Parts: sequence; C-alpha cells; structure tokens
Amino acid sequence: MSAFCKEADHPSKSSHLTFAIYCAYVLYINPQTKPVDQFLSAVLDFGVTAPLLMKMAYQTVHKIKVMAFRKKIPADWDGNIKGEDWVENHYKNVKLNNGFTKNHI
Repeated sequence: MSAFCKEADHPSKSSHLTFAIYCAYVLYINPQTKPVDQFLSAVLDFGVTAPLLMKMAYQTVHKIKVMAFRKKIPADWDGNIKGEDWVENHYKNVKLNNGFTKNHI
C-alpha cells in the first residue's frame, strides 16, 4: 500500500500558523496480525527523496497496542536496504493516563 500525505491548516492555540508537510509512504501490513510492521517513508518537503525503512514491534498497554521498538535504515523505494547501520529506539514505561475519556474523543 502506498500513500501520499499532506498536513495543512493546523492552527495552534497561540498562533494562526498554517503549515504543510508533504511525505510519501509505502506500508507493509502483516496479514496475520494486521498492524503495520514496517514501512518506507520520506519527508519530501525537506528535500529527502530517498526513503528510510522503518521496522516496528508493539507492546500492549491497557489493551491497546503501542509501538515499543523501532529501527530504521536508508533504503530504496523497493525496500532494499542501502545503509549499513540501523538506528534503534526503545520505548519503555508507556503510559496512557492523559486524562481523556470516551466523551473527549
């Protein structure tokens, strides 16, 4: 699956700034578990046309799957790795106690 996204007209409470970010994605959805387990992406607005391959793993917090681990590396748009070193991020102590209730959503 591929997507082209645009975010625009997001005024903040303190200003009336409008911005747009153009990016491109290729998503790889795991057919057994259904979440996106890896994707290719590039932020085109910043002159980045070569994608990064991002791989993720999830953990369950309060019955919700959230990203617990990700690693990324330069790749081409066919998903072939072009870099040598993965950059890894681990997420720990994820909390969902932001005060929102179903009425806020």
